[in-house]
Formats: sequence, structure tokens, C-alpha cells
Amino acid sequence: MLAAALLAAALIQLGLRVAGRSSLAAQLLPMRGRAPFAVWAGRLWLSFAIPALAALLLIGRDEALSSLPAELAPAAALARSYGRFEAWPILLGLALGSVLAAGLSWWRQRRGRRAFYLGRPPRLPSSARELPAAALLAVSAGVTEELYFRLMLPLLIALVTGSALLGVGISALLFGAAHRYQGWVGVVATGLVGLFLSVVHLASGDLWLAMACHATIDLNALVVRPALGFQRQR
Repeated sequence: MLAAALLAAALIQLGLRVAGRSSLAAQLLPMRGRAPFAVWAGRLWLSFAIPALAALLLIGRDEALSSLPAELAPAAALARSYGRFEAWPILLGLALGSVLAAGLSWWRQRRGRRAFYLGRPPRLPSSARELPAAALLAVSAGVTEELYFRLMLPLLIALVTGSALLGVGISALLFGAAHRYQGWVGVVATGLVGLFLSVVHLASGDLWLAMACHATIDLNALVVRPALGFQRQR
């Protein structure tokens, strides 16, 4: 019953977020007079990390932070059937992909076009002074959203429905929907990224690896590509 109540609360929160309603985090951390990227980072911790940690403590599953929950074992077995994921090859592949995306963005910017993004990009830094706060936002997103979408939601759904695969699939769909501001292309792309991050978590058994992958992707989008544009302007 507790897991079902927590899942219902999480779904209501996400529904309000997708609908564009003002969240409790936005009310506690208003944007007025503050650096936007630092405020958004704080809102992520309030919206995702704190609820996820509280839910895990309430259901007595805080050990899931360091080891894959048994309820997700069937999904993990399917993910591992494609090979066990190791940390360094994955991170190296993401780093190489980031270099390619940055190179494409630099090439486009030299021709007077915007940097390469799938879908409508989020608000980007307008000057080099905003890059450190944007990096804070990228890392915060990697940590908080993985806690919520790759651990808490799949676990609660698996506990309520008895299906690990349903938990992983619904969580990926909700992850994409939560990025509705990026347009439908961004929603589809983000949902696919969510599935990839789920496979990383399940196949490796390490939530931190999914967090590192997520943060790497966001650092490339929010810091590396904008920084290349500022360098070109100089």
C-alpha cells in the first residue's frame, strides 16, 4: 500500500510538471534575482533527489542506492543478455560521441547556424560567465534524475505491478514526457536516452555509471557546445 501511495504521488507530480503547472520546487526557489542555472539545479534536487531518497527510506530500500534491487532482476537479466556493460568502454564511447557532437556544432556555428541539438534545446548559457552554473545544472541533472527515473520509479512500479520490464518502460516514457519543452523530437530522443541509461544501470548494476553517462551528455549540451560558440565569437 505504501509503495502504491508513493507511486501515485510521483505520477501526480510528473503530471503537473508535464502540464506546465507551477511546482513546489519553483515556489520554494523562485527565479527572481538569482542565476537561472543555479536555481534550476536546486529545483532538481527538490523535485527529484529528495523525493526519491525519501521514498526509498520509507519503503526500507535504501540499500538500492548501492546494489540493484531484486525486483529489477528480470529486466537486468534481459539487459545482460546483450553483454555485461563495463564502465570505461561506455564512458569512453560517450566521450567520443561528445567530441563528434561538439565538432558538428562548431562546424555549424562557423557557418552562422545554431549548434546541433535534437529537438528544441533548453535555455543555454548566454556568456562564458554562466558556464560554471550550467555545469552544476548538468551534474545535478545526472544525479537527481537517475535517482528518480532509473531507481525510484522502476522500483515502485515493479513493487506495485510485479513487472520489472513495465517499470523500466514506463519510467523511460515518463522521462521523455518530462522533457516536453524540447518538442516532440526532443521527447522521443530523451525517451530513447532514458532506455539506454536504464540498460546501463541494469546491465552494470551500478547506478553511479548511469549518473556519469547522464551528466556527460548534459555537460556536452549545456557547457561544451555553448563554450565553442563563445570561443568562435572571440
